[in-house]
Amino acid sequence: MKRTVFVGLIAAAVVSVVATFCLWPGVSPSKKTTGKDNVPVIAQVLGVRVGKDTMERLDKILGRGATCMGGHPRGGRAWFIKSQNVYVYADGFDYSRHGDCIIDTIQIGFKKDAMQIGPPYGQPMPTIPKVSVGNRRIGWLGSVLPGMSRKRTLVLTSSLPKPKASGRVLRWTMEGTYKTSSEKRKDNWTAELTFDRGVLVLIDIGS
Repeated sequence: MKRTVFVGLIAAAVVSVVATFCLWPGVSPSKKTTGKDNVPVIAQVLGVRVGKDTMERLDKILGRGATCMGGHPRGGRAWFIKSQNVYVYADGFDYSRHGDCIIDTIQIGFKKDAMQIGPPYGQPMPTIPKVSVGNRRIGWLGSVLPGMSRKRTLVLTSSLPKPKASGRVLRWTMEGTYKTSSEKRKDNWTAELTFDRGVLVLIDIGS
C-alpha cells in the first residue's frame, strides 16, 4: 500500500513538471491573465509576454535579429527559425522604467511578405539571421505552431474564450494592463491566427 502511494506521488510530480515546461513560462491558457501586471494569457508567445517583456529579452532567446522598420526608426527585429521554417517579426514602441523597449507586436509566419518585415528607412533590408530554438518556445501559449490544422488549433485553445471567426482568421481579444516608464495603462490584446486551406500560416499577437 505504501509503495503504491509513493509511486502515485512520484507520477503526480512528473506530470506537474511536464505541464510547467509545456506552457513556458508556466501559465495555463485557462487563466485569463498572467503576472501582477494583469497581462492577458494570449500575450504569451516565443517565451515572452507581448505588452510586458522587452525586445532585449527576446534577443536573449533568439539572438540579435535583423534590424527592420518599426514603431521607432530601426526599431523592429526579424529572425528565421530553421526548425519550423518560419519568420519572426517583433516590434515595440513604449519603454519600461529601465529604458528597454516593450514588445507590442510579434508575428510568426511562413511568408515574410505577409508580415510587417521591411527594411530600415532609406536602407536595404539586412540579412535575416537563421536561428535554432526549441519548439516549446516557438508556440503561442506554448503549444500552437504554424503548420497546425484549424481543428487542432481549436482543440489546443479550447480553454480560452471562443474566438471571433472571420473567413480565414480566428481572433481573440482580451483586456489587461501594463506599465510603461511613466504610467500604468489599460489596453486590449489581440491574437489573430490566419489559415490557408485549413492550415495555420500566420500568428499575430499585439497589444
